[in-house]
Amino acid sequence: MGELIVFTVGFIYLTVILLLPATIIRVLWRKRIPKKYAIGLCILSYFPFFIIFGYLGLEKTQNLIPFGVFTSYYIYTFATKAQIAKEVANERSKLGY
Repeated sequence: MGELIVFTVGFIYLTVILLLPATIIRVLWRKRIPKKYAIGLCILSYFPFFIIFGYLGLEKTQNLIPFGVFTSYYIYTFATKAQIAKEVANERSKLGY
């Protein structure tokens, strides 16, 4: 029962600490972030999360950090069909179609 509580607390911290910054950055940016920048943001956020989780005493849930980083990458690079259609239309207009 105690491990379930630790996992639940870790999962709540995962969603708040790891995924909220990625969501806020993506909402403010309003379009998908290029892969290079997304990878850079994920790498830069990886190590501070270990420090934060260690400071909060959540050493048992640090194995969730890679999951959170990969999910952040998906949040940064996710594009809807409408966004992809806009990007394709912009590329075609640049090429003269």
